[in-house]
Amino acid sequence: MFADKKELRSLWITLGAMAIAVALIIWVGYDVARLAKTVQQERSTQAERAMTTTALATLRADAFRAGAYRSTLENMLPTKDNLIQFPREMIALGKQANVEVAATFGSETPSTEKNPGTIRFAMTVDGAYDAIDAFLGSVERSRYIVAWDTIDIVEQKGRFRAIIDGRVFSR
Repeated sequence: MFADKKELRSLWITLGAMAIAVALIIWVGYDVARLAKTVQQERSTQAERAMTTTALATLRADAFRAGAYRSTLENMLPTKDNLIQFPREMIALGKQANVEVAATFGSETPSTEKNPGTIRFAMTVDGAYDAIDAFLGSVERSRYIVAWDTIDIVEQKGRFRAIIDGRVFSR
């Protein structure tokens, strides 16, 4: 088949070179696939970082804009100590509405990070029905934020009496 050893050696060198070339091509192909996966992961990581950076910039801008409203929001609710004036102010609002008011405090729930504090109150309001309605409206427009738990209005000898239980909010 082969006439001389030189041809046989040449054939073996050629086959060996081809085997090395095939092995090298397989190894490079595998390495390229691994590198492509790594590049894809890096691109994904970079995209996530870009989104995170954008979100952080947006949050910082929003925080800066919200800073202008911070003082207003913090001062919207009176401090617990300022609520000591609440019964007196209710009596004063009652005089303006031409009704008689008696107000007392009940239990207190302290404020938390997420929720404002509350102090329960009880009021009796005596007067004409329209005057009681006007008084309740003036309380809702006052500097206090109140929640009416119950309002019972009963008529007594041509006059009306409102028996009110509620809560006033504080910071």
